[in-house]
Amino acid sequence: MKCPLGQPEQTLLENELGARAKEASVTAYFQSGASYWDNVYHEHHVRGLRYQERLRTVLKLVDRCSLPVGSHVLDLGSGAGVYSVALAKRGYFVEAVDAAPAMIEHTRRHASEAQVGERVTASVGSAYRLAFRDQAFSMVLAIGVIPWLDSPEKALGELARVIKPGGYVVMTADNGRRLDVLLDPLKSPALSLARRMAKSLFRVSYRRHTRPANTVYASDHSIEEVNELLATTQLRRVHAETLGFGPFTFFDHEFLPDWLGVGAHRLLQCFGKLGCPGLRSAGWQIVILARRPALHEST
Repeated sequence: MKCPLGQPEQTLLENELGARAKEASVTAYFQSGASYWDNVYHEHHVRGLRYQERLRTVLKLVDRCSLPVGSHVLDLGSGAGVYSVALAKRGYFVEAVDAAPAMIEHTRRHASEAQVGERVTASVGSAYRLAFRDQAFSMVLAIGVIPWLDSPEKALGELARVIKPGGYVVMTADNGRRLDVLLDPLKSPALSLARRMAKSLFRVSYRRHTRPANTVYASDHSIEEVNELLATTQLRRVHAETLGFGPFTFFDHEFLPDWLGVGAHRLLQCFGKLGCPGLRSAGWQIVILARRPALHEST
């Protein structure tokens, strides 16, 4: 007869089961939506423009690092392969890893079409269990990954493990202080107490009525929370910025016509890039460049 689990062991088991359940749900979400993520970088609505701006920003940071041609780079959460192909075109050897098999198929196809298939190896894998030796890569990209993780600390530990001393990580986090969240009464942190009171008094859940019950949600982070995550690893933040504005909502419903939303995004993005107070830290995503100190540097 097996002994019953003690409270700490039971809690650990429940947490592990919950993490695996979320990982499976997120994988299923991206597996079913692979075609959307393949097309979004070519669309001209607000969401598409945000992703295109993110691509440009990330690649500028990659170029800033001046890796030698032939360097080995890990594209974790490679999606449809947009970043992997761009990296391979720069002469890097890329390991593209994604949990969704459909995304890996898109990555392989795009690499072949771009005639860089010999420099891109795509495989299914988990951010928590990277199948690579220690210090295998000069750079790791984790674009759009952190918001979907149940344990970002564990994943960042894996990233730090596979980065060479002196190597870089480019990652993103969904900004909990982004402008569209601050302006929506249903999402704004400033109104969280009022929402809890309304939920208690009227026994309603806004999200339950506005989103499907099986929707998978991404997690938001502040720049301070990102710094805390990096502090648990050997990685040091070198640069951070926010980008992307909109779509703007009121009680979780978009209220601007697309042409006006596009104009608002472009105008606000311009002011944000110029360092306008308030806007420079209010974009949709935080883009972070971090570095693992070289062996001769103090940690």
